[in-house]
Order: sequence, then structure tokens, then C-alpha cells
Amino acid sequence: MRYAVHLKVALMLALLATASLGSPARAADPAVEAALAKNARIKAANALIADLNDALRASDWLRAEADSQKLIALGPLGGDRWPTYATLGGIEMKLAKYQAAVDAYDTGIGLAQAAIKPDAPAEKMNATIASMLTSQGNAYLKLQKNAEAVAAFRKAAGLANDGGVSYFNLCATLYNMGSMNDAIVACDDALRADPTRADAYFIKGSALFGNGKIVAGVYTVPPGTVAALQKYLELAPAGAHAADTKEMLKSIGVNPK
Repeated sequence: MRYAVHLKVALMLALLATASLGSPARAADPAVEAALAKNARIKAANALIADLNDALRASDWLRAEADSQKLIALGPLGGDRWPTYATLGGIEMKLAKYQAAVDAYDTGIGLAQAAIKPDAPAEKMNATIASMLTSQGNAYLKLQKNAEAVAAFRKAAGLANDGGVSYFNLCATLYNMGSMNDAIVACDDALRADPTRADAYFIKGSALFGNGKIVAGVYTVPPGTVAALQKYLELAPAGAHAADTKEMLKSIGVNPK
């Protein structure tokens, strides 16, 4: 009796196999296949994002870099793509891969610009773009590409609402390049945005001091020099540049306040 049951099961399996072989294969639905593929990519992206966040918390920059690059390789998934490039740019800065950072920010800036909708306020996105431009400018400085850094900071300053950070970066970069008059203008822009930025007063005062001339045997500085240097000491009496500021003032016969 047990043998008969086994035989019946075997016959049923054989009939099912025959029926399967005799039926034509159902054609795949392209829309279904595309949806399944996208869902798989979304799942992979979520896993990468979780690992990326963990790597960032742990300052594991190499793992974070790999995760970001894999996220980019997955392609568009319906959301904004610029944040991944902005994150990658910051990671490359941590890894001292400054040209890679410049390239990542460049792509992120382009994607963010493309995401601005003509019928929506652009202030928030412009601030984001300005932040990436400022970071890109810092990467250019690391590469000793001062002209490119200045261009990035100028673009950032035109977009940002950041309390003069972009103008201050521009001011400091121009000063370091020896472009004193341009540095003074940028410092004034930074101070209009934030009159409490002590270092902007120091750079402005130093640039003006450097533009001084010997008149009748006396070193004479342009108007505004003393006021800028004294303002620095007022805002940062124990600041990193306090000693240098006092020496400049004493050298032109002014008693530091």
C-alpha cells in the first residue's frame, strides 16, 4: 500500500513536469522588471546610507568615501543627488584628496543649480550652493590655486547669507596673495555683514598698514589704519594677532588702547 502511494505521487509529479514543459513561457513585463530593479537599488542605497552615517560618526573616511562613491554609482533614485556629492567633497578634504574634493563639489554645485525651480524661492538652495563654493575654494587653497579659490569665494559671496564668512574668506585669500586693495574691499564687505568679526579688522588694518609710505622720514599709513587695528584689539584683546597689532600701532607712534 505504501508503494502505491509513492507511485501515485511520482505520476502526479511527472504530469506536472510535462504540463510545465508544454506551456509557453510568459513574457516579462518591462514595467514590472524596471520597478523591481529600482526597488533593489533603493534597498542597496538605504544600506549604504546607513553604513555611510556610521562611517562618518566613526571618522572612518576611507569607508565613507567608498560608500559615497557606491551611492553615486547607483544612479538617480528620485531624490536630490547633490547632497551625496557635497558629502563626498567633505570626505575627500578629510583625506587630503583636494582635487577630488574640487571635482565632487563641482558636480554637486551643478546638480544643486539644476534643482532650483523657477517658480520657487531660491534662497535656501543658493545658501547651499554658496557653502559648497566656499568649501571648494578652501580645496583650491590647499592646491595653491589662489586665483581659482578667489573665483569660488566671489561666487559664494554673491549667493550667501552667511554673516560675511564668504567675504572674509575672500578678504584673507586676497591678503595672502598680496592684493591689498582688493583685500580691503572684501574686508569691508565682510564687516558690513558682521561688524564683530575681529580678524577682518586685523586683515584690513594690516593691508592698510602695508600700503603706508615714508613721508618726510616718517612712516605714514592711510586713513582708517589706526581705527581698524584699534577695533581688533577692542574685540579681541587677547587674540592671536594682538601682539602684532600692538607692534604696528607702536611703530607709527600710536599707543594701543
